[in-house]
Amino acid sequence: MSESHDAEKIRAALEELEPWADKEISHLERQFEARKRSVYLPRKIRCRVSFVAGVLSGMVIAAMLLYWFYPQFCSQP
Repeated sequence: MSESHDAEKIRAALEELEPWADKEISHLERQFEARKRSVYLPRKIRCRVSFVAGVLSGMVIAAMLLYWFYPQFCSQP
C-alpha cells in the first residue's frame, strides 16, 4: 500500500514539473539557436571585410609602386 501511495506522489510531482520542464527546454533551444546565429554570421562578415580590405590595400600599394617606379620603367637608356 505504501509503495502505491509513494508512486502516486511521485507521479503527481512529475506532472507538476512537466510544464516547467517544457518551458525550460524550449528556452534552452531558443538560446542555442540565437547563439548559433550570432556566432557564425559575424565570422562570415569579418572574412568578407578582411578579403575586401586586403584587395583594396594591395591595389593601393601596387598603384604607389607603379607611380614611383614608372619613370624607371619608361626611361630609355
